[in-house]
Amino acid sequence: MKKLITLLIVLLSISGYSQMSEFEPFKPYRGEYNYIDWPMYSQIWKLEWSGKYVTDKNYSKYGSEILMTLPSEGRTNTIKNSYVEENIDEEKVNSYLYESFNEFRKDYKLNPVKENKKLTKQSKEYSKQLVKKFKHSDYRSGKYLECIAYFPRMAVNAIKEGENVNKIVAESCFDTFVGSAGHMSMLLKEDKRYEYGFGVTIDQYGGIFVVVQAQKTP
Repeated sequence: MKKLITLLIVLLSISGYSQMSEFEPFKPYRGEYNYIDWPMYSQIWKLEWSGKYVTDKNYSKYGSEILMTLPSEGRTNTIKNSYVEENIDEEKVNSYLYESFNEFRKDYKLNPVKENKKLTKQSKEYSKQLVKKFKHSDYRSGKYLECIAYFPRMAVNAIKEGENVNKIVAESCFDTFVGSAGHMSMLLKEDKRYEYGFGVTIDQYGGIFVVVQAQKTP
């Protein structure tokens, strides 16, 4: 059973996708595959490099080291967590996303960004569609940047009783992108002309679907 739980958590590292336009390489790079070693500031997760690589050219031009997302020290992942189940609330998670995103950026010593209410509404609606078909939206080329991700609801069972479940889940929506150059190039942009929108859908079958969109203002 422990192996099953670990496998599901590892899947977090390969569940997100981003539009790669306007990608600018970051440093430092990691090894021959140019994979970027970003620190994670999550309350509940830590990153560990596996030393094993995916070299499928359809997955990545350079190949990618498998990055495992595991519970942080002093926490465990369980199949059931009644405290999380009783307190998780999609509407509340969505209400924390803007605040949590600027905190995410602050961890990397970047300035806060402006929320675009239209993009947030659009992102919320599209996160619902991801439940049926996990693919990028039909954004017009060059108009939007977009990150999408999925992670199993069980992954947040490391939350402890008494903690703010919905705030931590909101934070985790951005933490799941850490380690991906494409995602981080969008989420950590320093161009002040970009505004962001956010949306999350918590599926009844145990999935959390995340959409982040950005648009450059005139």
